[in-house]
Amino acid sequence: MNADEQEQERAREDLMIFLGTIVRPGINPSTFDDDINLIDIGVMDSLAVIQIISYLEKNYDLDLQAGGIDPSDLGSVSGILSAIKRAKR
Repeated sequence: MNADEQEQERAREDLMIFLGTIVRPGINPSTFDDDINLIDIGVMDSLAVIQIISYLEKNYDLDLQAGGIDPSDLGSVSGILSAIKRAKR
């Protein structure tokens, strides 16, 4: 595994820990496919998206307005990881 892949895996692990604190109680986000929209299936709500935005801004210095990221992309693990990857470029 190269350094970029290790960094992505670490970002995913950290994200899963964070998501576990904001999804509905009793739900483990790592049991879902990364491409499933967690909002659409009722695991997260709009407040969770705001918390994700705050998480990204705090941990990755990601400015969603400046970066042109659509908050609707933040409903899935793969969408959030893509936003993190773009922010690191």
